Amino acid sequence: MDLASLSAIFRHGDFGLFEAAIVQLTEIDIRLVRRLIFEPGGVGFAVLAIDIGLSLDDAVHIHNVAVTASHRFFPESVLKSNEFQEVFSNISVEDAKEICGY
Repeated sequence: MDLASLSAIFRHGDFGLFEAAIVQLTEIDIRLVRRLIFEPGGVGFAVLAIDIGLSLDDAVHIHNVAVTASHRFFPESVLKSNEFQEVFSNISVEDAKEICGY
């Protein structure tokens, strides 16, 4: 699966297939993938996005959609969403791969 296809899957709204594709790319359990995508602040998703090679634009878009979808359940995530881009920019690919490997 290439990253353009992964982004297209998400943008077309097939979230189940999007999650399954991330599982295939990373071999991380789907329950953990879901937690990382929807966690408040998005640090886990930033690490995951860097590990799989998502662009900043795609990662921010996915994070913003997840925050919007989950704000009823995690109202604090709306306040932290502005920090996502900064977090994404400060994590190295090597660190992200090591963390996801763990």
